[in-house]
Amino acid sequence: GIFTYYIFLFHQELLQISILFAIICATDFFDGILARKLSVCSKQGAILDVLADFIFIFTADVALIVRGVFPIWMAAVIIWKFIEFCCTSALSKRIGDDREGVFL
Repeated sequence: GIFTYYIFLFHQELLQISILFAIICATDFFDGILARKLSVCSKQGAILDVLADFIFIFTADVALIVRGVFPIWMAAVIIWKFIEFCCTSALSKRIGDDREGVFL
């Protein structure tokens, strides 16, 4: 929400938004590392993490479309790739891929 808010503030500098984006990416990265290191991984956690990432990417994309930075078709590409990701993960599990985890 904070990231999208900053995108909507037209007077904000690109540097501030980029720094905030880097912080969000770093916390998401280290969250995954800590979860695996502390053995607190769960199926629900993996699903919620992917869902949170999708919501972040999609809302930021919509904000950038409104600002005129991204073309509108980019939202359709993001939705399509998310659906493809979910379908291939589900199909892989159905056909017997023995990798651990919820998603590929």
